[in-house]
Amino acid sequence: MVAPARGALFSVSLRPGKTVNLLKEGLVDLGRPEWQVVEVPLERFPLQEAVQALRFAGNLEGGFLLDEVGLVAAVERPPTVVAATAGGSVPRAALLHPNHRNPFNAGTLIDFELSQPGEAELAIFNLSGQRVASLAAGPRAPGRHLVPWDGRDAAGRQLASGVYLCQLRTGGEDQVRRLLLLR
Repeated sequence: MVAPARGALFSVSLRPGKTVNLLKEGLVDLGRPEWQVVEVPLERFPLQEAVQALRFAGNLEGGFLLDEVGLVAAVERPPTVVAATAGGSVPRAALLHPNHRNPFNAGTLIDFELSQPGEAELAIFNLSGQRVASLAAGPRAPGRHLVPWDGRDAAGRQLASGVYLCQLRTGGEDQVRRLLLLR
């Protein structure tokens, strides 16, 4: 078994640019053993030219997993939704992709794409058909959208292990994917 990570410095820096200590800024919490989605807004980095390098540094001891890194140019409403276009390509129809980390225990990322601007609603339902969480609702730009879900209901309570349904509703289209939450 690997010991949990601990330390005082875990930073990310873009070259050219400045460094942000993810621990000091409260963006990473080493006291939480579950999966964490960390968003570092690019406006924290005064960029005058193209990003040449992304560097992580720190004095951590123990183990942790860094699974995925993405640079995002804009954040949409609500602030937990990150929108980015994938290489400028836009799908012909709305697509609800499989969530990343499935099964999951602390959090997962739900990935969907829109072919055109319009209203989109992303919600989680239990197998009885009851809505347990609403993750995104309102106008969205075309392109790819990533929405984190921490396995909690609308009141912030942890949901029990089980199968949940994620529904993407856009215009006249509904798409559903199964999510497996394991506590």
